[in-house]
Amino acid sequence: LSYASYYLTRKNYSVVKTTLQNDFGLTKMDLGNVDSLYLTAYALGQFICGALGDRYGAKKMLVFGMFATATASLVFGLGSAFLIFLFAFGINGLFQSSGWPNNVKAMSRWFSIRVRGFVMGFWTTNYQVGGLVATALATFLLANHGWRTAFFVPAVWVAFVGALLLFLLVEKPQDKGLEIPGPETKP
Repeated sequence: LSYASYYLTRKNYSVVKTTLQNDFGLTKMDLGNVDSLYLTAYALGQFICGALGDRYGAKKMLVFGMFATATASLVFGLGSAFLIFLFAFGINGLFQSSGWPNNVKAMSRWFSIRVRGFVMGFWTTNYQVGGLVATALATFLLANHGWRTAFFVPAVWVAFVGALLLFLLVEKPQDKGLEIPGPETKP
């Protein structure tokens, strides 16, 4: 749920690009610059957020990242100028990068090495599901409620999931008095 939800505040930009171009007179170069800054921030953030997750814990990074990407999405949806779009989606890229390394870290501790590949293989379908749902939702919201709603609704959902993680995510089995899965134990 967590990683799939990140896509809701990631895919909406690609859905609304043409509308932004038409409504605000943005050029293809402007739109490409927003994409490029997002991707650069995301790539750099992968290194930063993975290291911070090792230092402070996956849960803290996921909760912070989800609240931050929700905030960036709200700022984007409130914006009406290229520089706001550029800034908000660039910041979004940085915080989007908290998702993958920290979700993997949180998941991997719950499964033995023997079954981890199977479990993680199944779990990683979240990015296909997340991308599909995010594109469909953003398209629906754009068509029926305007481009800004395609940023507001996902932001609320992502913040909600972040709150769920804050209260429900248990990072390690031993935090609940459970045995740490060994190489030969089944989950």
